[in-house]
Amino acid sequence: MHSFSSLVLPSYIPKSQFENALGTAAVDPFSNVVFLGEQTTTRTEILETYQSGTYTNESLSAFLHEATHHRCFDSPLGGALLGIEGLSRAGWFETFKCKANDEPTKKECERNPFCFNRALAREILAIVGPLAEGLALYGELDAAPGESPAASSIAMNGLAVFYEKRYRELMDADAAFLEFSSWIRDQRMSPTFKRTRDLLTTDPEEEYKKDYVLGYRFVRRLIKTLHTYSPNARKDTDASLAFLCAYFFDDWALANHVLACAWGMSSHIEPFSTTAKVRDYLKTRVSEFCTPRIAEWYEQYISASVAGQSKQCDFLNYNPELEARVQMFANQAAATELYQQAPNYLQFRHLLRFGVLEADELRIDPDKHRLYCRIDDFSFELPALHGGLPCFAKEDELCAVGQETAIELIVCNYKPFICIYFKGSLIAVTDRRLSPVTESLAEQNFGNSSPYFHCEWWRKNYWELLNTGLETTCGRYLQTRLRHATSARDMIYKDLP
Repeated sequence: MHSFSSLVLPSYIPKSQFENALGTAAVDPFSNVVFLGEQTTTRTEILETYQSGTYTNESLSAFLHEATHHRCFDSPLGGALLGIEGLSRAGWFETFKCKANDEPTKKECERNPFCFNRALAREILAIVGPLAEGLALYGELDAAPGESPAASSIAMNGLAVFYEKRYRELMDADAAFLEFSSWIRDQRMSPTFKRTRDLLTTDPEEEYKKDYVLGYRFVRRLIKTLHTYSPNARKDTDASLAFLCAYFFDDWALANHVLACAWGMSSHIEPFSTTAKVRDYLKTRVSEFCTPRIAEWYEQYISASVAGQSKQCDFLNYNPELEARVQMFANQAAATELYQQAPNYLQFRHLLRFGVLEADELRIDPDKHRLYCRIDDFSFELPALHGGLPCFAKEDELCAVGQETAIELIVCNYKPFICIYFKGSLIAVTDRRLSPVTESLAEQNFGNSSPYFHCEWWRKNYWELLNTGLETTCGRYLQTRLRHATSARDMIYKDLP
């Protein structure tokens, strides 16, 4: 496997490598689940560092990259893609009707809503893939807080995870962001960041690098255009990144252009548009970005972000009808989660899960409502959530090890937490210092969230099931859609005004 962080999709990763794709840092754009990859730091060191109010420096590069992906897909466009994929997932058994057909003259896939949506989701992701990777690389290698009164969620989450200790010492948000910005720039001299820069410049025409190189060049040109027209944007590369993420991924019109191409569950909604119109809309969007008006939109976005009203920005094309349509499609995913016991993606896609540890022993005492956990030579005892305790369990079922357990480091609303799962159920939530939070806060923020291993099991098995070979009608149809995406990408990214 190459060393780039990536969106985890079969179209980017050979099938022989797909099952173990998350050996490096990655984001599943449908679930928005983040994995930062393996660390050389011991589990005890990770927990002790996290408790102290900071985090391992070796994770910063991957964190900035994947947090940018996470922000992009926690959006109207991300919700639209989840809804499209949700219909395909709900009817995965229907895909066998055409998957087994070997006759190339028949177009069962094109007439099968479940296979059609699966191929459409892949096509759209292939179209926006270079943009997503370019933004993530800019977040990893370039963006840092500056003079803007607003900050990206990437910077705010990064500050919460890596710099909370210093923030508590300073007790001044402006001073903390200023120091954090300087610290990020210093860290970018480290080998982990150098590795990414070297990958971009060494043999950039290698097939697996094309989306990264194309997207990074594209985003840097957009940033240069923005900074040409906006002196204030020039003073804050982090706010510039936040604006670019919003301009494309928070655009309600783009999300609805995508949904117009899809089948829906409700009243047998049929596609009434094509991805050619999505391509044309994106080209128009890029052209509008490259005009002096972009400075006005940037200022509007910064002011609205400070007030917590960024959804209302004119250039994001919000109206309640478009929002309702995105929500209707997203509910298709919620139906699948309910009836197939799939992970809870829709409700919790805003959670940024950046660390996952297995316990050597996790034991529950239901009489005392307490849990006991041991990881290497690090151990702790906590009160258990009443709703998370197993009912009528036998004594040997009250102890778990390995992947039956999960101690997960999660950012929610820019605050770091630790969530502890026992055999798939959330049984405790604490702050980063292992102090328990109230049951009401735990329920409100994390409720019936799914542990990482549940999400990962579903990703592997569901995508492997539907990632069809070229010998089938399904596979040939999918390849046709992906060729359309390649043509669209050439038109969108290579002709920047």
